[in-house]
Amino acid sequence: MQLNPYESPRVPQPGQEQELADSNSVRQLLVEIRDGQRELLQLQREALKAQGVFKRFAAVRMLVPLLIFGGVIASSFYLQTTMIRPRPVVPPTAPMPRAVPRTTPAPRGGTVVVPSGDKAAD
Repeated sequence: MQLNPYESPRVPQPGQEQELADSNSVRQLLVEIRDGQRELLQLQREALKAQGVFKRFAAVRMLVPLLIFGGVIASSFYLQTTMIRPRPVVPPTAPMPRAVPRTTPAPRGGTVVVPSGDKAAD
């Protein structure tokens, strides 16, 4: 009778002898372990080959974060120096006093003074 290596061991009852595992089952278990390890190793090699394809883009992958970081710094500098700065406020100035035309007072005595260059009144 072959023992299943994946089955939990049963507690022997007092009147029974425990059967020893024969060398075939141990050998079979070791072969399964070896095959599993070979399969995992093969999968790991394939994954490393797939990663090797991206090695030619290593320089670009290093430059992209530097370019992004530089762009953030440049844009923040640009925004601080131009767009976010408030426009300077022109201080209010007092309105200039207007020249009010002076009215000449009427001559005393009720006579009208005619300019000398006007001879039409004669």
